[in-house]
Amino acid sequence: MLSLVTWNVRGIMSSSVCLSELFKYTNCDIAVLSEHKLFNHSLQFLNTLDNNYHSLGIADTSVNIETSKCGKGGVAIMYKKTLKFNIKPINCPVSERILGIEIQCNENYSIFVFSVYLPADSNIQNYKYEMNIVEDYVSNFSKFGPVIVAGDFNTSCRVTDLGRTNVNKSIVFSDFMLRNNIIPVNASTLRDASSFTYIPTRTLLDYFLVSEELAGDVISCENIPEGTLSLTSDHLPVFLKLSIPYVCNSTNSCNNVWPSWRKASESSLGAYNELTNKIADQLLDLPLCNLSDLDTLACKLTDKLKDCANETIPSGSFNPKTKPYWSDEVKQAHTAERLARRKWINQGRPRGANFPSYVEYKSAKNEFRNRQRFAYNAYMDNTYREIDEAAECDVRLFWRLISRQKNRKTNQISEILHHNRKCKSPEDISNAFADFYADVYTPTENSKFDNDFKVHVTEFVDRTLESCATNNGLLPGGEITLYEIETVVRNLKLRKAPGYDKLQNEHVRYSGKKLHTVILRIFNAVIRFGRIPLCWKHGLLIPLFKGYRTELDLVFNLGDKSVNISTETKHLGILRTVDLSPSTDIQHSCRKGRNAYFAIAGTGSCLLNPLTVCGLYNKIVIPAVLYGCELWNGIKPKDLRCLETFQHFIVKHIQGFPKRTRSDMCESMTNLERLPILVEKRKLMFLYKLCEMKAQSLTKQIFIYRLFQYFGDTSRKQHGFIPDVTNILSKYSLLNFLNSYMFTGCFPTKLQWKNIVNGAINQHEKHRKEERMRSDNDFTRFLRLSENNGYDFIWQYAKYTGRLRTAKHVAKLWSTPPD
Repeated sequence: MLSLVTWNVRGIMSSSVCLSELFKYTNCDIAVLSEHKLFNHSLQFLNTLDNNYHSLGIADTSVNIETSKCGKGGVAIMYKKTLKFNIKPINCPVSERILGIEIQCNENYSIFVFSVYLPADSNIQNYKYEMNIVEDYVSNFSKFGPVIVAGDFNTSCRVTDLGRTNVNKSIVFSDFMLRNNIIPVNASTLRDASSFTYIPTRTLLDYFLVSEELAGDVISCENIPEGTLSLTSDHLPVFLKLSIPYVCNSTNSCNNVWPSWRKASESSLGAYNELTNKIADQLLDLPLCNLSDLDTLACKLTDKLKDCANETIPSGSFNPKTKPYWSDEVKQAHTAERLARRKWINQGRPRGANFPSYVEYKSAKNEFRNRQRFAYNAYMDNTYREIDEAAECDVRLFWRLISRQKNRKTNQISEILHHNRKCKSPEDISNAFADFYADVYTPTENSKFDNDFKVHVTEFVDRTLESCATNNGLLPGGEITLYEIETVVRNLKLRKAPGYDKLQNEHVRYSGKKLHTVILRIFNAVIRFGRIPLCWKHGLLIPLFKGYRTELDLVFNLGDKSVNISTETKHLGILRTVDLSPSTDIQHSCRKGRNAYFAIAGTGSCLLNPLTVCGLYNKIVIPAVLYGCELWNGIKPKDLRCLETFQHFIVKHIQGFPKRTRSDMCESMTNLERLPILVEKRKLMFLYKLCEMKAQSLTKQIFIYRLFQYFGDTSRKQHGFIPDVTNILSKYSLLNFLNSYMFTGCFPTKLQWKNIVNGAINQHEKHRKEERMRSDNDFTRFLRLSENNGYDFIWQYAKYTGRLRTAKHVAKLWSTPPD
């Protein structure tokens, strides 16, 4: 069992005694705290609250230490030192309102806990910005395990609290929970007004949000009632008890010893070949008259192949703790440090500069740490230099290096839902699959049964049985031949994961030719007896999550057929709503883009040159975000802000800038175009495709009709692509090309039109950006330093010199507005 508590302490200094009482009352394993109001240099105070707990914290650095008596905001997580699970911190450098830890239940299963404190002011844009960051981390880490988000959200999702809370915040908060399938377990009865956490307004502001897959393992979750404890805060704590679900370890554990086929020499493979030929003679002498003989021969073949490999092939296992930077110099320094430490321990662990063993040990330890740090930095610099170089010249090498840096951890907890019952153990899952396929192959009466297909299958089976009768009961084509077996064995792919029997393709591929005769004998016996050996029926079942299925409640009848009604649908991957507004699709695209960016950010983008990461962003993220943007008609200002906010967050994160850095600077330094500009370019290129279509196509005829209707009947207001693209053409003085096309039917070629569009839009955007920068004093230093250079000259300097850390330091100084 795992117990957690969350509490807004409203200043940890004044609530330290109350927190100690809370620890005694709940005996919690993990405490999620918000609004501790500590400065960055005083976070160590958390470690003095209780000797039984470790602490992690983050402070709000925007507070002026000289003029303020205390800090503001801040989040922290405290966990027991005796906790049986391994705890790893999750740093969130883009925000000071979120902090996380990873609870490693075992090698294959982790639970991620995040502490959050969202803005309390009425600025809805700031609230959305912080909520988007929380959503990015939740959606990213939910791929690896269940997520728990706890803290003060400064809004309520209950209907009864809407009159006493910010409604706009409540909508954002509720949408966040629905999109990410997380449940507020302390507010399961949303209409129950007797439970609250914020005393002045008696509303529910503090929550435990739990992933849906973990909600069934919640034992209890309650808001500790007012008066139970002596509290100095005006918020009440929330206490959660959770049972850790059953986690099945993979049979193919990384600690298992396997034959290392790639390390095997020619002599080892030759010895294996000879040994398998010897055991083939033994296996060919075994009887094969009935089903029992078939099962025995198949089992013995598997066991003998593994025994032969163990005798002749070198073994190896995956070591996840291998350090590739561990050079000979680091190893020598580590050995010297171990010897010095052993000598110091043997002398009674004396301390002080007067004891030579203590001085020698500390000196050796310092030397080892310095060499290790130097070797690690050199290795990482070299790795990311190779990635930067491969990004421009060798795409295949580039992606191979990128995949090597990715965190390969996956969530391997097995859990499926069968007949409204959760199956978690391997036995339950196997039985659930057995029941499912038994139902599939059991004849039933169904009004939608396809009788024509049944007739087709029956005729095919009858023809096959007639063919078997003419071939002495064999399948069409006769018995399997040795040539067919050798061909299949020769084409087996190497380095593939084995099944339940741990038999790899290499066991068969490198075996002797006599063993192929044994395999041939088994397969022909399978055909003759009409049954597969029992040992071949065992397998590893790993359920894969395929997404949530939404049920439609609205149904109407068309004749005798039922037709479902939906308020939205996807057409060619584009989300279409009943009001034809692109707002929902744009928000969905931005969420998809954030997920795509964080997928590549996990490769260590902080150590890559920002220009390289921007190249990845342009190739991977932008196509995902702007897919189908040509049909985003009637884009509103709030939709444009959504697109720009998304890219502003990305470019600041790529370059490691604070969130308050001017966005024009960040985009200029990476040569990224604004997303609304890219949308306009894509719409104009889509116009070219429509104009160049064949006149006989229905799409072209509809386009011509709508085009002339728009210009001919001005009294009728038209919506859609035609008005949008006309406004864009007018904006950049390109409308004459469309007018010329309507009268002559001629349009520029693709290359000509692309150059025309890029020239007009880029020139207009350049003038607009320069005017905006020159009218703002914050850009004075930025413009002066980039006057004789490109905006990206700092990152170009880092690219050619390899001094990325120096360039990042200079870039932060350059982008800081003057006082």
